[in-house]
Amino acid sequence: MKKRLLAMTLCAFMLGTGLLTGCSGSDDGAAKADGGQPAAQDRGGTAEKLKIGVSLANMSDDFTILLNKGVERAAAEFADEVEFIVLDGKADPTMQLNHIDTYLSQGVDAIVIQPTEADACTSGIELANGAGIPVVCCNTKTTGGDFVYVGSEDIDAGRMQGEWIAENAPENATYVYAMLVMGQTGQIARREGLLEVLAEKRPDIKCMAEQTSGGMRDQGMKLCEDWLQAYPDFTMYVSQNDSAALGALEVLGTAGKDKLVCGVDGNAEAVQKVANGEMAMTVFQNAEGQAYESCKTALQILKGEFSGDEVIIPFELITKDNAKDYL
Repeated sequence: MKKRLLAMTLCAFMLGTGLLTGCSGSDDGAAKADGGQPAAQDRGGTAEKLKIGVSLANMSDDFTILLNKGVERAAAEFADEVEFIVLDGKADPTMQLNHIDTYLSQGVDAIVIQPTEADACTSGIELANGAGIPVVCCNTKTTGGDFVYVGSEDIDAGRMQGEWIAENAPENATYVYAMLVMGQTGQIARREGLLEVLAEKRPDIKCMAEQTSGGMRDQGMKLCEDWLQAYPDFTMYVSQNDSAALGALEVLGTAGKDKLVCGVDGNAEAVQKVANGEMAMTVFQNAEGQAYESCKTALQILKGEFSGDEVIIPFELITKDNAKDYL
């Protein structure tokens, strides 16, 4: 695996102003290649805080809102050492590239980013690399550039969905598939994991349609409405995230249709639906933990206390049998 020594930025945003308070100052110098930049710089005899820029993908998304809680937790814990500048990418990779330009002009010491798109955000990572600024990719990877990845292995979420479906779906079942933003590593890897397991264990199961929901609840609803018209007898609505799955549940409930609905993320509403038997399953992804560890890792890189190229936080399967443990 390509070793990513330079990278890292903290991904976190704020609603409204886009700035997470409690931060100040920054170092004008570039980070060392080994990530061993000191934790504070002396400017005219005054020690100033490190400055870390955080760019989150889309603060309208339920999962990203949870990520931001992890950033807030890190900001509170490391308030004496770090100023976090948090911006909302609004699902636009161009906006995230602009965030990186802004951070570099502000002289940040490190960057944490939750990339909206794997390919489109790569040039921003490479720009930070060229400036000697460490980058941490939180939750989602890019296809290039040097960075430290903090998050889960998305292929495992797809495999967990596939394993549950393989064991519980009726013979010759059919499904429709709501995906994340196309080109995002989560979209690619979760699909790969699902198809891998179903091809091996349940080749009788057929996908009727697949399309991006953008990870959004309203788009999940729209897809479900369209698919009910086109494929009224589908067995399962499988989603790469909980927001779109919850949107589908609303549509199915209104239509009086009983379908198996599967999600990923393990947000509170989805877990409650699983506990109630309304939703079949989800896969817990520790959003707050990912963002907190991303911020912490960025700080460790700057202090010369981190080695390696990733921090993996495992997914966990949630079904009706264990859902109450996650409430």
